[in-house]
Amino acid sequence: MRFAVATLLFAATALAAPAPAFAQTPPPPATAGARTPEAQALKALFAASDEDFLKRNPLFALFRGDMRYADQFGDFITNEYLAAEKAAAERDLAALRAIDRARLSPRDQVSYDVFEWTLTDRLAGRFSGCNRGNR
Repeated sequence: MRFAVATLLFAATALAAPAPAFAQTPPPPATAGARTPEAQALKALFAASDEDFLKRNPLFALFRGDMRYADQFGDFITNEYLAAEKAAAERDLAALRAIDRARLSPRDQVSYDVFEWTLTDRLAGRFSGCNRGNR
């Protein structure tokens, strides 16, 4: 009986106690830069680049469960394919650099930097003719 009373008292005390400070903190507001033209341009660039990549690499679409290109195998070894990949990376890099990075939110700046690094790495290593395939 004393155990039951002690349990009830503990439960009542726990329920009446104020919540920890972290639970009372409201969630942070959406970042102010999330709706800037630069952020919208960055998001549109990511979407367009990804869609173009899936068209050139239909197996990657299939791996994602995207069946739109399931009837295609893709071309991963010809010079035309490599030239198309290089042109796409150069086009995406030019479009990325047209976006003012300083006007992006910190989160979008990280996305910008990662995308830029990926594209420059792709151009420097994968598509330079003398070391193609020797990454």
